[in-house]
Amino acid sequence: MRIRTHDIAGWIFAFSEPMTATARPGVRTFLRRLLFAVLIGALAAGLYWPTLTMPAEFARPLQWIAGALIALALVHVAGVLWQRLRIARDNDRLVIRSNSLWPSRREYALSALRGMNIIEEEVRSSRKSGYRFLGWRWRVVIHLDDERIEFLCDARGRLAGSTACPERVAQFAQHLQRITGLPCPPPQRVEWGAGRAAAVRTGRTLSIPLEPQYRSETYQSLEEMPPDVRRFAEERLARMRAEGATTAEFQQFTVRDGEGRVQTYRSLDEMPPELRQRFEAARRQSRKPRE
Repeated sequence: MRIRTHDIAGWIFAFSEPMTATARPGVRTFLRRLLFAVLIGALAAGLYWPTLTMPAEFARPLQWIAGALIALALVHVAGVLWQRLRIARDNDRLVIRSNSLWPSRREYALSALRGMNIIEEEVRSSRKSGYRFLGWRWRVVIHLDDERIEFLCDARGRLAGSTACPERVAQFAQHLQRITGLPCPPPQRVEWGAGRAAAVRTGRTLSIPLEPQYRSETYQSLEEMPPDVRRFAEERLARMRAEGATTAEFQQFTVRDGEGRVQTYRSLDEMPPELRQRFEAARRQSRKPRE
């Protein structure tokens, strides 16, 4: 399975539009990169200094390497000025645009999304250092058939593991739910347990589907509709008139899980395929004549 990771830990989130989420580097990210640039500059100085007493044929390659290291470090630090991650919904597609050294844009059909969840992961070092505890990190994951999109939203120290999901992570996940229409179960914790030879990872990444409940409501006019349904209907009517259509049907589907969480879809096309199949099966069953 292909995994695409967007590291936005320490970035600043913005949710200025209902169907758009943006992230940009913050002060913490700038300071980390500046420290990295200083270390690279020290390494470049260590390469350049001996070349002052070397013959030109030996000194020139090392000087080129030192100059390239400094240039890369400066670009890495300056990247905070233009780096952005934008997640938006465009009709029936999820669009993820990343402005980095090499800008990229990826689109996914909403019907291709299979699930979403939050992973709270315990981080430890390598076996050589005895799997020393390093802290916790939180990822919001969107699942597809052959791909997984991971957003590394936060990373904290020892005390973070005993607290609830960080507010910035919960807010980001909630907004992704609004954009994608996907349900999101409570965070899945992945910890390390004691094994025979050394520490081993425990826990599983789960994407929990919701069972549909079929219910229909009929409104005789726009005035009878709830405000959010009415806004959606008015938008559809405006597009219908622009296209020359004379009739339109408006639907809203509500899915509730065993813990009472509710997810609303404006059409069957917004539902994940597996959920849509169960919903259609439940509706067909409810329409069968009773013997």
